[in-house]
Amino acid sequence: MVTFLSVFHFFNPFAMSFPVSSSNSVTPAHGTTAIIRILENQIASGTATDSERDAFKQARSLMSNRQQEELRLAQALAVFSPGLGNSVTYNSAHNVFVGGGYTSNAGNTYFSSMRMSSSIAIKADTGIGHTHTFLNGVQIWTVDGNRQLLNEERFHCQGYSDQLVRIVAVRLMTETILAQVPAHERDTFGVQAKLLANRCVQDAYDCNQVEILHQNLRRLM
Repeated sequence: MVTFLSVFHFFNPFAMSFPVSSSNSVTPAHGTTAIIRILENQIASGTATDSERDAFKQARSLMSNRQQEELRLAQALAVFSPGLGNSVTYNSAHNVFVGGGYTSNAGNTYFSSMRMSSSIAIKADTGIGHTHTFLNGVQIWTVDGNRQLLNEERFHCQGYSDQLVRIVAVRLMTETILAQVPAHERDTFGVQAKLLANRCVQDAYDCNQVEILHQNLRRLM
């Protein structure tokens, strides 16, 4: 039973992706706190005009509202899958939820993204290096509120693309279905298992993710 969060309408006008090594890639938005700090330091330098100070006040208010939206979205998604962090945006161009990233000492950025259908959540762990974007792992979770991990696969130095995440998700879900079929029936049931798996995954890509999130939250109430 979800009691801490009512179904909300989420619209983030700031959500965007920045091109990296592939047009099929998504990246986390730049940190709002960092941008506020940058502007705050500039205004505090003493060279700002009254109009610029007023603009900063408005920007800080708008960005604070965005932070609250990101937190509410992160709390909602955490019901279905861990590991997205406390800051999540909806990327409408890719129809995907994107968690906040962090940058290592080596300069690599790591973050997770997630799509869901009415049955599963597909989480992809991604790393952005200096010249390439890598897929570090794919996980399949239930969306029944129990956050049960159904299957996963980790990768090393595997180039990222949305299509690859989808292919891996279908394979992982097919394996999950076949694992519950009697062993002597698995060879003959493979095609049907993949058909069912593909339906679970396809809806996660084709259906609007904000609407699916609302539907899944309502089912838990």
